[in-house]
Amino acid sequence: MSIPETQMDRRILDRNIRSGVVSEKQLKTYLAALPDKASESEPIVMGDAENGSDSQKDAE
Repeated sequence: MSIPETQMDRRILDRNIRSGVVSEKQLKTYLAALPDKASESEPIVMGDAENGSDSQKDAE
């Protein structure tokens, strides 16, 4: 049985596992089938490491 992708949403996944909507086995199968997109990723720069500022403080 295939689980809808919406049931695997990280924000509700723990609740779905606790309530039995999604089993641990189904989660492992789903995660194993996800494609590896690491080569397509880009780093996120959060601030200037040289002077210790971060982007939220800079925005204020």
